[in-house]
Amino acid sequence: MKLKIRRYLVVLSLIVIASLIFTINDNSANDYTSSGIETFGINNDGYLEMDGKVLYMLVNGERVKASFERLIKDGEENQELIFGDQIEYDSSKLSFLFNLFMNNTAYAAAPKIEYKGAISYGGSVVGDFRVDGVQAFCFQHSKQSPPTGSQYKEATPYDNAKVQRALYYGWGGEKNIFSNKAEGIVTTSLILDRIYSNGSTGKHLPNYDKLWDLVVNGKNLDNGISFSNTNLSVTMKGSKQVSQSTKLQTSESNSVEVTVPKNITIVNDTTGKKVTNGKMKVYGGQKIHLEAGLDVDVNFSTGKLQSDMKLYQPLITKPTGGNTQVLGFFKVYDDPNNTASFSAKFELRQKQITVQHIDKYNNNLLKEEKYTRNIGTEYSFDPKSSITDNGDKYIPVDNKTKKGVLGNKDVTVKFYYNLQRKVTVKHVDARDDRVIKTESDLYVRGSKYSYKPKKDLKKGDYTYRPVSTAVQKGEIGSKDIVITFYYDVPLIKASMKKIQIYTELAS
Repeated sequence: MKLKIRRYLVVLSLIVIASLIFTINDNSANDYTSSGIETFGINNDGYLEMDGKVLYMLVNGERVKASFERLIKDGEENQELIFGDQIEYDSSKLSFLFNLFMNNTAYAAAPKIEYKGAISYGGSVVGDFRVDGVQAFCFQHSKQSPPTGSQYKEATPYDNAKVQRALYYGWGGEKNIFSNKAEGIVTTSLILDRIYSNGSTGKHLPNYDKLWDLVVNGKNLDNGISFSNTNLSVTMKGSKQVSQSTKLQTSESNSVEVTVPKNITIVNDTTGKKVTNGKMKVYGGQKIHLEAGLDVDVNFSTGKLQSDMKLYQPLITKPTGGNTQVLGFFKVYDDPNNTASFSAKFELRQKQITVQHIDKYNNNLLKEEKYTRNIGTEYSFDPKSSITDNGDKYIPVDNKTKKGVLGNKDVTVKFYYNLQRKVTVKHVDARDDRVIKTESDLYVRGSKYSYKPKKDLKKGDYTYRPVSTAVQKGEIGSKDIVITFYYDVPLIKASMKKIQIYTELAS
């Protein structure tokens, strides 16, 4: 129970209350039946007390015992007073608030008690109850059963794992083990009496031991979820990126559903199952990790993953007076705030290798190739035997192989080439322009060449004579070169066999 006090009401209200003990007796009970409050006042130590229990206030984020002086001095606006046994409860589970000073009525109404009659099974008899229409059980068989309409206090959480499992596996629970209603209500009620009041009856019933074993050894019904690691680091392993593993910390029956895109794979380390571009249900206690290719560059996050298990909350309600039984029941909630998530950053683990083939003379790019390789892999490239560009042929400056290991940066490998040119040498007859002989050689730009006329060219029995003996030499440029040497031979061939001289006759 919480009491909400607005600070501006504190002074006026507390002056009145400080002088007396506020008691709700039989004559005035009709005004307060919905709240279930019996007494409110100051105990002998000076602390505020309700129904014999000390109230606590919030000061600088901590709960301390509430007193008039402290409320006036340190109280905040909308201050809430709660009992000591509620300090540990999550505020989202406590909806039972009331404002005594605003309207003297409770926000949380007292529960409606219904007694459906006695139920007998196997020689044991228990009461069949409803609290606000929900199946309820007696926790104290040593006391009287409350009749329908009995005045009870508002229900409060009873966080006991054994009670939680008894209601979970018992009659009306999520995993009810009984098929016979009478057996289920009787056995469940007697088990709860054993837990709450140390009762010992009903042990002879056929499924008593089975339910008790589930109460003691059954699965954990805590639906709180978290991951052991929420920010997974990613490293390279072989040809893929692999994240750290993380464990879903919750009961084995609880689960979450993780969705991954097409380029990421979720791997269940516990079962070995893998899913890419889809959904995987992960159960409590299982470990998972993520994998992706080296070309993936994604900052992945699961977003808020909702617990698949509902909140199974045992509640108890106590009588406002008399000696009747404490009643307990089960509320099942969907808890939208019960979520967990994890993330992993995948980075591009591949780099590009660019191979360039370049004209040595002017650095013009003749050809370019690009390759994608995994970081850490070895690479090796050789120059091409030749490259043709715009009809021109280029040959490598050298044939050395270039090797390396790919690191975290892109790599450019360069090979240099030289333009190949042809020198054609023509030997031509100077008299009729007939080509006597042609020969050619291949050079690269920048090379030196030197040619001179030949001395062994024949025409029949005659040897050609070079018209000029000058040597033709120079340096190879961007064009092919043609060199022409001219030759000639005698027009006639003459020889003398005899000499005959004709003279006039002597007189």
